[in-house]
Amino acid sequence: MERVKEESSYLLESNRKGPKQDRTAEGQALSEARKHLKEETQLRLDVEKELELQISMRQEMELAMKMLEKDVCEKQDALVSLRQQLDDLRALKHELAFKLQSSDLGVKQKSELNSRLEEKTNQMAATIKQLEQSEKDLVKQAKTLNSAANKLIPKHH
Repeated sequence: MERVKEESSYLLESNRKGPKQDRTAEGQALSEARKHLKEETQLRLDVEKELELQISMRQEMELAMKMLEKDVCEKQDALVSLRQQLDDLRALKHELAFKLQSSDLGVKQKSELNSRLEEKTNQMAATIKQLEQSEKDLVKQAKTLNSAANKLIPKHH
């Protein structure tokens, strides 16, 4: 850009000193230089806008990735808790089943309780399966987003 300004100054100075024909040629060269400067400036502005857009998209993707990672962690924590509850329920079920075998008193109540516990166990097992599938889907979505981010915006070293 500095070179173009120097050329423009030189051309203006030589226009004052040289013959008319030289001034016309120099005027055309000056006009071409100005046109070239304008094109280069516009190109630079376009590139800067594109860079800003890519930076913004990258920031949005990084935020989405962090949110997905947080969601995955929360789901994993919920799965751990539900698995522990399921184990506790299974232990209680086995304990109640053993007590039921050793006692004839309250057989009907214990049987109903055992059935309810079995139903709860099945419900919790189904819930765990749903959460595991949801976790798999989130991980797959996170990988897809990460892959898309890497394709869109290559990391600079």
